Amino acid sequence: MEFAPANCALSELKSEGLMLWQPLKGYRFSIDALLLGDFVQIKKKNGQLLELGAGCGVISLILAKRNPRLTVLAVEVQEILVACAQANVLINGLAQQVEIIQADFTQLQDIIKPGSFDYVVSNPPYRHPATGRLCLNACEALARHEILMDFPSLCKTAHYALSTNGRFYLIYAAEFTAKAIAILRLHGLEPKRLRFVHSRFDSPARLVLIEACKGCGEELRVDSPIFLQELTGYVVDQSKRFR
Repeated sequence: MEFAPANCALSELKSEGLMLWQPLKGYRFSIDALLLGDFVQIKKKNGQLLELGAGCGVISLILAKRNPRLTVLAVEVQEILVACAQANVLINGLAQQVEIIQADFTQLQDIIKPGSFDYVVSNPPYRHPATGRLCLNACEALARHEILMDFPSLCKTAHYALSTNGRFYLIYAAEFTAKAIAILRLHGLEPKRLRFVHSRFDSPARLVLIEACKGCGEELRVDSPIFLQELTGYVVDQSKRFR
């Protein structure tokens, strides 16, 4: 196929009308990315959005397609995921809105100016390399464990990139909510909205969606929880696979 990256498979995200290349082996996006895409609120008509750790670009593509006047810069460090993301921009006809670059997000000060973005979005790894089983696949390990991306550095970069009153959206492990809030505030990002994600109505929260603001007051809203067992409409068709 015209945009086919090597060693990747093509899937259809029916709920968004997107076709997505992903690695045949290793990290593939999960429902976390779709939940985060739904949580983001784009209110500025000609907004500028930065995604840190874009993977195959699914969140950037969802937000660009929903907001035709949004301009997106998506940053990813892993070569195979960059190739997928760039192919996904082309195959979905979003090259006028979305740019994919390969870079270490901690080096972005050499690429972008401070305060350049209205929104920053990230689905960061939250597992420490020394805890739990490290994923055997290198691509998946980097996406799920804090090997190249640690949370304080992520917050520092988000603060640098955001304009005053700009919004930082992320999804994180619910058990580390207190740590996430403390680090966000330490880096000048005030949590404004939380939404917890549960597998079932009778289970503890597994994930937390966070909206933080640069230069805002202390008011915090906690939205109604999400129960994954009740969700419908998130459909990824893996039957369309091409080498």
